[in-house]
Amino acid sequence: MFTNYPILDIFDYICAQNAQCWARITKSNMEIQRYNRLKIVLAEKERTGTWLSEQMGHSISTVSRWMTNKVQPSVEQLYEIARHLDVDVKELLISSK
Repeated sequence: MFTNYPILDIFDYICAQNAQCWARITKSNMEIQRYNRLKIVLAEKERTGTWLSEQMGHSISTVSRWMTNKVQPSVEQLYEIARHLDVDVKELLISSK
């Protein structure tokens, strides 16, 4: 169970204990895995997270977690975000290729 990287052991333990372990951290580089481009698209559209939170009726902290990829919005929420930003939903996602 234990590795040569104590921080990973702690992370694995916390994730095992916490059913809501949202951040997906890659063990090779300890960076948050990025799935969405929300922060980039908001900047391109000259909009803010505060604006989006008001449009959607979500807290700024929720939108902030989406923007930093700590938590991912649901598929339904992605479509709602795309509608508010007037973009194709595919623009909100990072390509897997």
